[in-house]
Amino acid sequence: HLRHVPVSAVMAELGRRTAQTGLQEKAGRPDSSAG
Repeated sequence: HLRHVPVSAVMAELGRRTAQTGLQEKAGRPDSSAG
């Protein structure tokens, strides 16, 4: 990272990306492999 980012912001961003990718994968494939 070019500059320091608060951990809360990082976790929030990761949460968003994880949620979006999770929804896309769930919509495209069965969530049998979802943990």
